[in-house]
Amino acid sequence: MLIPHRRWLRIRVMQWLFAEHLNPLSGEKYRSFSSLWDKTLQGILSSYALAVTALPLLAREADLHLKKNQSLNTEDPSSLSILAKGKQVMEKNKFALALSEQNIIVPDKEAWHRCCQQAFRQNLFSTTANPAWKKACFSSSEDMAAFLFLKFFFFSKDMDKFCEEFNLYWEGDKKVVRLVLEIHLKLMRENSGFYLNMENINTYLPSFLGAATFADLLYTKTWEEQEERNLSIAKHLENWSVDRLFLVDNILLQMATTEMKWHKDVPIPVIMNEYIDISREYASPDSVSFVNGLLEKLAKDFPNRQEELTPKSHKYA
Repeated sequence: MLIPHRRWLRIRVMQWLFAEHLNPLSGEKYRSFSSLWDKTLQGILSSYALAVTALPLLAREADLHLKKNQSLNTEDPSSLSILAKGKQVMEKNKFALALSEQNIIVPDKEAWHRCCQQAFRQNLFSTTANPAWKKACFSSSEDMAAFLFLKFFFFSKDMDKFCEEFNLYWEGDKKVVRLVLEIHLKLMRENSGFYLNMENINTYLPSFLGAATFADLLYTKTWEEQEERNLSIAKHLENWSVDRLFLVDNILLQMATTEMKWHKDVPIPVIMNEYIDISREYASPDSVSFVNGLLEKLAKDFPNRQEELTPKSHKYA
């Protein structure tokens, strides 16, 4: 299993550092990485558990749709066995237990159900009417069900809006939640009562251990070495001072140089491109050119890595 995309991790570390600068803890140096990481996993697992409660709703809507339209290109579309298991799970209150263990409170359960149904009817089954869909082939009804579930949940503006209210970091988290859901759908074929929790997530998604190591080093070193990073940044500023920088720009520059120093497995051009892209999305309108220009200068502060700056192709997954 691949490590969750590092772009997501960099953005999350940036958000943590931003919060630390705005709301420093009294009497403490900074919030521990472990506490922040646990909250991150909690948010992902909560969103995942909420998403899976939609399975029986999808089963009911699929039944209604299949009665009207039997043209789906699969050997046995009416079985949708993985959705049937989802329905059984709900009937046995297994996911009521999962929701309870994840401390999930759905503000308006009826609104969530209406949101799911609307997503199914307006987005999901319009996909099945698409000519490309009718040409699709699935090796099993489980594969078809997995496609339907992931398709409706991640391409619905209504459900996005609901989840954003439920999870502050939904926009960044949903790619990781999708990864978790793919694992869940696969394992549900073997065990209808299966769900992930804080205790077993590293068993089924060991890549989170690698993700935690990357994010821990980036967060901790950026915070602990911020004075050193700011001195490096100040050297390359003209008629300006570090304390006048836009906070997000400063944090991104600190993180980028920290990564250049400590994460030598990532080529410097890749690091630069990542933070330029993040600045485009999260910083000020003028940040892209500013961050780009400054990173080119900061990269030269690492003499042992200068060969990476020669024109060539860099790939990093």
